[in-house]
Order: sequence, then C-alpha cells, then structure tokens
Amino acid sequence: MGETGKITEMYGKLYKEHTSHLEKDIQVKIEQLDFETETELIKKEVEKERENNMMLKKALDDVHLLNDKLKVMHDEKNNLMSILAHDLKNPLQSILSSLKLMKNEKDDSEFREEMSENIREQSGRMLNLINRLLDYRAIESGSIKLNISSFEYETLISKLIKQANIHAVKKGITIFNNCSCGKLKIKSDAELFYQVLENLLSNSIKFSPNGSNIYIKCSSVNGYTHFEIEDEGPGFSDDDIKKLYSNFAKLSAKPTGNEHSTGLGLSIVKKLCEILNAEIELKSVRNKGSKFIIKIRNS
Repeated sequence: MGETGKITEMYGKLYKEHTSHLEKDIQVKIEQLDFETETELIKKEVEKERENNMMLKKALDDVHLLNDKLKVMHDEKNNLMSILAHDLKNPLQSILSSLKLMKNEKDDSEFREEMSENIREQSGRMLNLINRLLDYRAIESGSIKLNISSFEYETLISKLIKQANIHAVKKGITIFNNCSCGKLKIKSDAELFYQVLENLLSNSIKFSPNGSNIYIKCSSVNGYTHFEIEDEGPGFSDDDIKKLYSNFAKLSAKPTGNEHSTGLGLSIVKKLCEILNAEIELKSVRNKGSKFIIKIRNS
C-alpha cells in the first residue's frame, strides 16, 4: 500500500471514530432532551395537581364556612322560635286569665283595676319583646337608615329618665341625673341614640337589686360627649364579658324582679354604636356594679 493509501486509511479510521463519538454524543443529548422534556411535563402535571388541590381545598373551606353560617342561622331561627313560643305564650296566658277573672268578678272595681293593670303590664312586655326582635332583624338585614340631626342631650336624657322611672319606682330604684354639660348638642340619629341609652338603662333596672341606685352622668372630653350609666347590680364575670355582645347571650346574672330577658339587648347596643360611629366601654366590678360609657363626637 502506498503512502497515499495509508493516509486515506488513517483518515477513514479517524472519521469512523469521530462519527461514532458524534453519534453517541447526539444520542446522549437526545436522551437528555427527552429526560428534560419528560421532567418538565411531570413538573407541569405536579403544578396542575397542586393548583387543583388548592382549588379543592378552597371549595371545601367555602363549604365549611357556608355550613357554619347555616348553623348560625339555624340556631338563631330556633332561638327566635323559642322566644315566640315561650316568651309570648306566658304573657298571653296571663292576659287571658285576667280577662276571665274580670268577667267573673263584675262588681269588684278594685279587683278589675288590678287585673287591668296586669293586662297593661303583660301587653307592654309583649310589645317590648316584639320591638327587640324587630330591632334585631333590622340591624342584621342592614335595613336601618340614619336620620342625622343636631339635638340637645338634656332633652333626650330627661325623656329617658322619665320613661325609665315607670319601671324603676316599682323596684324602689332611684335614678340620679348627674349630667352637667349645659346646652351641649350632639349630631347623630336621635332615635337610635336614645335606643342605645334606653337599652342600657333598662338593663340596669332589670338586673339591679330593689332599693338600689342608678347614676347617669354626661361629660365633654376632648370633643366627645361621654354618657355613663352606672348601677349597683351584680356586675359581670370574666365569662360574661367574653360573650357580652353576642346574640342571645345567656349571662350569669338574673333579673331581680322576674323580668324577661331575650339576650339581645347588649348585642343591639353594640351594633347600634357601630352604626352611629360611637364607642362603648364597660367597667365592671363583680358583685358591686357596672358602668357603661358611650362616647360620641360633639356636633
């Protein structure tokens, strides 16, 4: 073989070796590419599965939340039905009994007056209960509309005490008006604000012992009027305070004159304060009394 043949043979071998290595490199790269492609597909599948799981978890959370809301609504419906079935039934039975007795005692005017007074009291009790339930539903549905105006607190407080004394005197409770803000005016919804104070004062009378005192105080502090209603009742326990403003809350204290309690009064007060942009604060000492403070901006 000549020199040229040897060179040709050598280059042929080199070409084959190079081609073989090149094919191997290409095969390795193809395999790597296939692996990377497969890995990327797996990653996408995993990510898609993760997103599906997150969507499923959110859907389950929404279902649990809806179930919780439905349970609350169911419990509230049962509470309302219990009030209607039990707390309206008793005064109605009392009224019917009084009417029956009045029919049998036609000539006893004193007895008839006593029965008439009982009918008035029981009717007032039912009306108060119905008003509380209507207030509660109006607040919960968001259907309350504000009627903002400027009014003097003195007129409102005088009306409040006059109305409350009808019930207070029956228990020998004295209400002291210690307000001293002169002709100070408040800009708010007079009717709703009166309702806040009326609920608080009514509660104080309801849970205070016979012969005790209730103090109403007003003061102007840094552009705000503070309304305080302080009683000598049982105060609130730590457990009471935790659920103080909850709907249908059953607290440890019991009415001292066999009055009725729906467990809605303080819940209504809290929500009305939020609507009126007012603050409510409680200071209470167990077995010594409580003081509620309402803070509202001066007009």
